[in-house]
Amino acid sequence: MSTPLLILSHRTVQSVDMIEQAPRGGAAGSADRTVSTPPDRRRPVVPLQCLFEGWSRTSAEGGHVVRELPDRPDLDQLRRQARELQRAAADGEENALRRLGAVATRPTLAAAQLALAREHGYRSWARLKAEIERRRAGDPASYLIRPVKSLAELTTVFDFIGAQRKPPFTHDDRRFPELVRRLSEDRSLMLVVEADNRVVGGLLPCRHGSAVTPRAIGIAPDLPQEELMTGLLQTLETEARSLGAGEIYEGGVHLRDFYERRGYFGRNPMSKGLLPLPGRAREALLRRLAADRLG
Repeated sequence: MSTPLLILSHRTVQSVDMIEQAPRGGAAGSADRTVSTPPDRRRPVVPLQCLFEGWSRTSAEGGHVVRELPDRPDLDQLRRQARELQRAAADGEENALRRLGAVATRPTLAAAQLALAREHGYRSWARLKAEIERRRAGDPASYLIRPVKSLAELTTVFDFIGAQRKPPFTHDDRRFPELVRRLSEDRSLMLVVEADNRVVGGLLPCRHGSAVTPRAIGIAPDLPQEELMTGLLQTLETEARSLGAGEIYEGGVHLRDFYERRGYFGRNPMSKGLLPLPGRAREALLRRLAADRLG
């Protein structure tokens, strides 16, 4: 009996009988015969190594075997598609049931995500998501890092960061009033990360004397953490220098390797010097930074 091979076509997932060869050395006659489908039942067979490596080509029937991701893929959109596919299958829609039936026996959300991943040429939803993150991380237009615009936005960013932490916190946290008091003077240090006009992260510090101390930092979990954290710290360091801050203090113990690569040292807190030691070089740098801000 031949073994069915599942392949993806532009219309549906179809099974194609593989050619089955009897082991060598068998008896003459039927033992050496091959079993194949009749010519009118044949379909173009896609090599398995091509199905799960982001590979795509046009089939002999005129459609795409594997759907390609757009240049700027939207993970939220794919999540919505997975939910819609799962609901359609649960409602008994034939096409949705066929698509999910290629990867699972039950119409669950995980099955719908897997079906979408396979249709785009990836072995799993996790690999599809990683590829989307990789592409978006390499696209500077995907994320905007800027200062918060108002007290209302500061509250929104603080609550968003708090929702990413365990245990979560809100603007009722004891650190928030300090940020509110410093907003007028330190607003340029309080940063939000935007993607498609929505908050996806932030870094909220304020000054204590000549030092800057972050009070809350967080990135949405499905985004490239290290790339965005690096962008936030680079922006903070530039703004802090322009305000004449001499160093940045950061707890960062759970991300020690990351902070060390960024030039932070110490135990807890870690710190990074931003200006030369007191002297002519420091004074000259501060004058230049002040001129740059005025210009």
